[in-house]
Amino acid sequence: MQTGADSAAPPATATAQPSGPTYRVERPPPGLAQGQYAVSPWFIALAAVALVGAIGFFFWWRHRQHERRNRFQSVSPQSVPPPSSRR
Repeated sequence: MQTGADSAAPPATATAQPSGPTYRVERPPPGLAQGQYAVSPWFIALAAVALVGAIGFFFWWRHRQHERRNRFQSVSPQSVPPPSSRR
């Protein structure tokens, strides 16, 4: 039978401090706010929405320009070549 005194005392080598220099490493809290420029999650979501909106606007604008060009080309008579091919 084991007594409480025998099991409660850890070995002397387990509590001894290691010889030589020790280093303390500080780590940031887990999450998105890490790195050189810490940013909150709502800002990342806002930037993503703005990027998707800007890309959508760009493609809508190009489509609109393309439709305008096609509209005016269909009105011009087909017998006259476009100005770029006249000599």
